[in-house]
Amino acid sequence: MKIYDKIQYFYKTVKTKKNQIFKILTQVETSDTARDEIRRFLDCLISIDKQFDYIESCKVYKISTYLPLNQPLYSLLLFVFIPSLMAKIVYFRPPVRLRNIDLEILNLFPEVLKDIICCPISRKMFFDEYVFDSNVVIFTGEYINAMKLLLKISDNILFIFNGSALNPILVTQTADIKKAVDDSIQARLYNSGQDCMAPSAIFLHQDIVRSFIEEMIKKLIMAKAGRKNLNCNIGKMLESKSMTETKKIFSKYEDRLIFGGNFNEIDKIINPTIFKFDKPQDLPQLVIYAPIFFIAEYSNINQVTEYLSTPKAQNLSGYISIYTKEKQIFDCIFQKLIIIYNQNLFKWEDGNKEFGGRGEHCSFVSYNGVRISKPILISREIAMFFNS
Repeated sequence: MKIYDKIQYFYKTVKTKKNQIFKILTQVETSDTARDEIRRFLDCLISIDKQFDYIESCKVYKISTYLPLNQPLYSLLLFVFIPSLMAKIVYFRPPVRLRNIDLEILNLFPEVLKDIICCPISRKMFFDEYVFDSNVVIFTGEYINAMKLLLKISDNILFIFNGSALNPILVTQTADIKKAVDDSIQARLYNSGQDCMAPSAIFLHQDIVRSFIEEMIKKLIMAKAGRKNLNCNIGKMLESKSMTETKKIFSKYEDRLIFGGNFNEIDKIINPTIFKFDKPQDLPQLVIYAPIFFIAEYSNINQVTEYLSTPKAQNLSGYISIYTKEKQIFDCIFQKLIIIYNQNLFKWEDGNKEFGGRGEHCSFVSYNGVRISKPILISREIAMFFNS
């Protein structure tokens, strides 16, 4: 199938099978997230001409991909379907908890099943049978696991890593408070908090702390949590680890709790929870996969830059969403971070831009023993390395 025909096939299949896909996705995520995933999938393909120069520039024989534990449809698009436009064959390993979901989705695309192969097998078997002689390996997950894999593969394999970042939100005294609150809630509760793009910290200027928190609590009181994902804002946690880490957080920071703090360990549901800290330096530097808001008050922007300058924060340097009317003053302050003004990361990302961060734990490419930490656009990385 030609590149353009394949793109049209992906688009038309999702467009015509929306209801089926929605039912599949809501087995593991809320209806809001499922609808948004479908929209993002279609929007990305509508604008995929932005990547065409890269996609058409070269073709490799074999790509192997490790998929993440979130956004199964959109992940298939970014890490499997689009790479398949540049490869003769793509093998992908779904995470154990999403194996049936990924297989159900893939089976809706019967015309590409010869060159896109789902491999619901162990990591070792996937490596031994497919990864070791691939031209490109795409890994999305934890940095420590990426490094273990990188040590095993040959230097002449292009290795592309997508990790996670702190992605904080900064709300200044000139911000539109209502918009900042709405965007913060949407980003933190997306997929019940189980997404690497969610903000790990929210910094509030001291002049707007009270109004922001009051508005946020007013909205969060309306949020609905439940085992059934339809008509709920928060569903069950996919990983038991999320529950374990949440209990540790609740215990350690109980004196900072100002809202929520409830969870159901049997149903694996965590209710929206806010912890407030007096200053940024008191905040933990954690990538959280739960509907937990870490909020800190600041009086001087240097308090925020100090928090983001530690070695750990530097390794997790991705994006910062700044809500303000004074854009010009921040470009020189947060030089390692990618700045987004007056919108959250979910509204900014579109699948056709480079994505990741400049921190080593956020994203990197590795080839011939050289590792470069930078935002990633998979089609560009493949084109650059195999056309050079």
